[in-house]
Amino acid sequence: MRWILQKQIINVLMKKLNNHLDLVHYILEFNNKDIENIRENIREWYIEKDFYNWLNNDIELRYRLVFTRPEHLDIIHSQKLNYYIENYKNLKLNKYDYRSPNGLRRNKSLTECFNSKWWKYTNKKNYEWSLIHCYINTMNYFDYYKLF
Repeated sequence: MRWILQKQIINVLMKKLNNHLDLVHYILEFNNKDIENIRENIREWYIEKDFYNWLNNDIELRYRLVFTRPEHLDIIHSQKLNYYIENYKNLKLNKYDYRSPNGLRRNKSLTECFNSKWWKYTNKKNYEWSLIHCYINTMNYFDYYKLF
Protein backbone atom coordinates (compact mmCIF):
# COMPACT_ATOMS: atom_id res chain seq x y z
CA MET A 1 0.00 0.00 0.00
CA ARG A 2 2.80 2.36 0.89
CA TRP A 3 4.59 1.86 -2.42
CA ILE A 4 1.36 2.76 -4.28
CA LEU A 5 1.20 6.01 -2.36
CA GLN A 6 4.86 6.68 -3.08
CA LYS A 7 4.30 6.08 -6.80
CA GLN A 8 1.41 8.54 -6.77
CA ILE A 9 3.57 11.14 -5.01
CA ILE A 10 6.33 10.64 -7.56
CA ASN A 11 3.88 11.05 -10.43
CA VAL A 12 2.44 14.25 -9.00
CA LEU A 13 5.91 15.69 -8.38
CA MET A 14 7.02 14.71 -11.87
CA LYS A 15 4.08 16.62 -13.38
CA LYS A 16 4.67 19.68 -11.20
CA LEU A 17 8.43 19.73 -11.81
CA ASN A 18 8.33 19.15 -15.59
CA ASN A 19 9.71 15.61 -15.36
CA HIS A 20 12.88 16.53 -13.47
CA LEU A 21 13.57 13.22 -11.82
CA ASP A 22 16.60 14.51 -9.90
CA LEU A 23 14.50 17.15 -8.18
CA VAL A 24 11.82 14.61 -7.33
CA HIS A 25 14.36 12.30 -5.69
CA TYR A 26 15.94 15.21 -3.85
CA ILE A 27 12.55 16.28 -2.43
CA LEU A 28 11.71 12.74 -1.38
CA GLU A 29 15.10 12.25 0.26
CA PHE A 30 14.82 15.60 2.03
CA ASN A 31 11.38 14.61 3.32
CA ASN A 32 12.73 11.27 4.64
CA LYS A 33 15.50 13.07 6.54
CA ASP A 34 12.94 15.38 8.14
CA ILE A 35 10.82 12.42 9.19
CA GLU A 36 13.86 10.75 10.79
CA ASN A 37 14.69 13.97 12.67
CA ILE A 38 11.13 14.22 13.93
CA ARG A 39 11.17 10.58 15.06
CA GLU A 40 14.46 11.10 16.87
CA ASN A 41 13.13 14.22 18.61
CA ILE A 42 9.99 12.39 19.70
CA ARG A 43 12.07 9.47 20.96
CA GLU A 44 14.32 11.80 22.98
CA TRP A 45 11.27 13.55 24.44
CA TYR A 46 9.81 10.23 25.62
CA ILE A 47 13.12 9.17 27.16
CA GLU A 48 13.40 12.47 29.06
CA LYS A 49 9.76 12.29 30.18
CA ASP A 50 10.15 8.70 31.40
CA PHE A 51 13.37 9.58 33.21
CA TYR A 52 11.65 12.53 34.92
CA ASN A 53 8.71 10.35 35.98
CA TRP A 54 11.03 7.61 37.20
CA LEU A 55 13.05 10.11 39.26
CA ASN A 56 9.98 11.66 40.87
CA ASN A 57 8.56 8.30 41.87
CA ASP A 58 11.96 7.03 42.94
CA ILE A 59 12.75 9.99 45.21
CA GLU A 60 9.48 9.80 47.11
CA LEU A 61 9.68 6.04 47.53
CA ARG A 62 13.28 6.06 48.76
CA TYR A 63 12.45 8.87 51.21
CA ARG A 64 9.67 6.76 52.74
CA LEU A 65 11.84 3.66 52.92
CA VAL A 66 14.82 5.38 54.56
CA PHE A 67 12.80 6.96 57.35
CA THR A 68 10.84 3.83 58.24
CA ARG A 69 12.35 1.02 60.26
CA PRO A 70 12.58 -2.18 58.16
CA GLU A 71 10.51 -4.22 60.59
CA HIS A 72 7.61 -1.74 60.25
CA LEU A 73 7.32 -2.11 56.47
CA ASP A 74 4.50 -4.02 54.85
CA ILE A 75 5.15 -6.66 52.17
CA ILE A 76 5.00 -4.23 49.24
CA HIS A 77 7.49 -1.80 50.74
CA SER A 78 9.79 -4.55 51.98
CA GLN A 79 9.93 -5.90 48.39
CA LYS A 80 10.87 -2.42 47.18
CA LEU A 81 13.50 -2.05 49.88
CA ASN A 82 15.02 -5.41 48.91
CA TYR A 83 15.09 -4.25 45.30
CA TYR A 84 17.01 -1.09 46.28
CA ILE A 85 19.41 -3.05 48.49
CA GLU A 86 20.19 -5.48 45.64
CA ASN A 87 20.58 -2.78 42.94
CA TYR A 88 21.97 0.22 44.82
CA LYS A 89 25.22 0.25 42.79
CA ASN A 90 23.42 0.13 39.43
CA LEU A 91 21.02 2.84 40.54
CA LYS A 92 23.94 5.04 41.71
CA LEU A 93 22.76 5.07 45.34
CA ASN A 94 24.54 4.94 48.69
CA LYS A 95 24.32 1.68 50.57
CA TYR A 96 21.21 1.30 52.71
CA ASP A 97 21.44 1.81 56.46
CA TYR A 98 18.18 2.40 58.31
CA ARG A 99 19.97 4.42 61.00
CA SER A 100 21.40 6.91 58.52
CA PRO A 101 19.42 9.49 56.50
CA ASN A 102 22.11 9.16 53.80
CA GLY A 103 21.09 5.59 53.02
CA LEU A 104 19.77 5.16 49.47
CA ARG A 105 20.76 8.74 48.62
CA ARG A 106 21.87 9.28 45.04
CA ASN A 107 25.66 9.64 44.88
CA LYS A 108 26.04 10.50 41.17
CA SER A 109 24.84 13.51 39.23
CA LEU A 110 21.54 13.41 37.36
CA THR A 111 23.45 13.71 34.10
CA GLU A 112 25.43 10.56 34.89
CA CYS A 113 22.22 8.79 35.87
CA PHE A 114 20.49 9.88 32.66
CA ASN A 115 23.42 8.73 30.53
CA SER A 116 23.52 5.37 32.30
CA LYS A 117 21.12 2.56 31.44
CA TRP A 118 18.68 3.54 34.19
CA TRP A 119 15.67 1.96 32.48
CA LYS A 120 17.21 -1.49 32.91
CA TYR A 121 17.03 -1.14 36.67
CA THR A 122 13.50 0.10 37.12
CA ASN A 123 11.56 -2.22 39.36
CA LYS A 124 9.20 -4.21 37.14
CA LYS A 125 8.59 -7.27 39.29
CA ASN A 126 6.68 -6.23 42.35
CA TYR A 127 3.31 -6.80 43.92
CA GLU A 128 1.67 -3.69 42.44
CA TRP A 129 2.69 -4.54 38.88
CA SER A 130 1.46 -8.10 39.38
CA LEU A 131 -1.94 -6.78 40.43
CA ILE A 132 -2.12 -4.47 37.42
CA HIS A 133 -1.27 -7.29 35.01
CA CYS A 134 -3.75 -9.61 36.69
CA TYR A 135 -6.46 -6.98 36.40
CA ILE A 136 -5.70 -6.32 32.72
CA ASN A 137 -5.66 -10.01 31.88
CA THR A 138 -8.93 -10.56 33.72
CA MET A 139 -10.55 -7.66 31.87
CA ASN A 140 -9.39 -9.05 28.53
CA TYR A 141 -10.68 -12.48 29.46
CA PHE A 142 -14.17 -11.19 30.31
CA ASP A 143 -14.28 -8.86 27.30
CA TYR A 144 -13.47 -11.78 25.04
CA TYR A 145 -16.38 -13.83 26.35
CA LYS A 146 -18.81 -10.91 26.15
CA LEU A 147 -18.46 -11.09 22.37
CA PHE A 148 -20.18 -14.49 22.23
